[in-house]
Amino acid sequence: MQVEISELDYCKVCIKYIGDAEDVKAKRQWVDKEMSKTWEVPGFRKGRASAEVVRMTYPKEVEGHLKQEMLTKAYEDSIIDKNIRPFGGPQVISTTLDGNNFKAEFSVHTLPEFDLKKYKGFEIPKPAIEINEEELMQKILQETRIQHAESVPYAEEDFIQQGDKVVMQYNSFLGEEELADLSSEGTLLEVGKINLPGFDEQILGMKPNEERKFTLHTPVDFSDKYGDKDLQFSVKLMTGSKVVPAALDDELAKKMGSVDYAALEQEARVAAATRIQSIENAHYQDQIGKILVAEHDFKVPEWISGPEAQVQAKMQKKSWDEMNEEDKITLTKYSEDAIKLSLVLAKIQEDCPECQLTEEELIDTAKKNILQFTDNADEAMKDLQSKGQLSSLLTRVKDEHTLNFIISQSKIVE
Repeated sequence: MQVEISELDYCKVCIKYIGDAEDVKAKRQWVDKEMSKTWEVPGFRKGRASAEVVRMTYPKEVEGHLKQEMLTKAYEDSIIDKNIRPFGGPQVISTTLDGNNFKAEFSVHTLPEFDLKKYKGFEIPKPAIEINEEELMQKILQETRIQHAESVPYAEEDFIQQGDKVVMQYNSFLGEEELADLSSEGTLLEVGKINLPGFDEQILGMKPNEERKFTLHTPVDFSDKYGDKDLQFSVKLMTGSKVVPAALDDELAKKMGSVDYAALEQEARVAAATRIQSIENAHYQDQIGKILVAEHDFKVPEWISGPEAQVQAKMQKKSWDEMNEEDKITLTKYSEDAIKLSLVLAKIQEDCPECQLTEEELIDTAKKNILQFTDNADEAMKDLQSKGQLSSLLTRVKDEHTLNFIISQSKIVE
């Protein structure tokens, strides 16, 4: 075989390939044999027609199949012969097959070449986490109480607090004019989620049948008719209910699937420790990522960063075509850094045996990640594969494993 390579653009090469006649002949025999097994020929049972008969019956199809097989071989031979690191498959320019003579010309996108810098022995500052393990555990328990809270109607001495649901009678005025569309004989409101700023604060502490009057200045965007106005309100609390959190006892623990309250508390403590560890680990990964990106100075090709930036825009539910140039530049820079980090991590994985995962370890880790969101990891993996998203997940798993290894080789400083 003969392989000639020339540079078309940054990270894009053109390859001209001439195959050996003996390779073409051997591949032709393989194609004949394979097609004779599966292609149906009139007058023959499936798989019974000889290779010669199949070739005579389907000459164009046989040559087309042979061309494709030789193109695949040309691509693989060229990658190995010229030590190319491809990104994606070949873009075919031309192929010719004349007897046992095969020629092909195609272009290939390649990964950027760069020298691997230091990736061990970093000093990483410990993050300043505003909440400690004990406080977070108590917060988790309080969230659990709220999840299993009961709604209790107001008693005579109860008064409005944040989170209560109340039925209010209210009338609003703009000067002397009563505003019918901002008045009600009885509307259910959730205190803390009323869409007029300041309204919640004005009704806090009210008891059943109590009346109040107050004035609020509305925001400009409150409504087309009543924005940026001083509105007067006259309100009366008809009734209401308050959320009473569940007691921290064995009964709550059993609702959560725990043996007793002591077990529930221990589970909350473990969850708090895990969450804090996760926050710390995310901080360390971010710090290492920034160091690696800064230390490796190479250009990310636009044909990688451009599409990735548009994917990121879609994930943020933004239209790329409607974004302003400043936001596009910001998102493109973010995508370039993410791609650069992934390329650096891939090279570290090649350089460092400890950073490598076996195929079995990779799949097992991916499934563990998926099990955080679904009970059927195998089905989820199949779904990701059908959507072409499985390779992205596996790459993230590899990258996270590598980052965690680098963390283990770094010094955490206070």
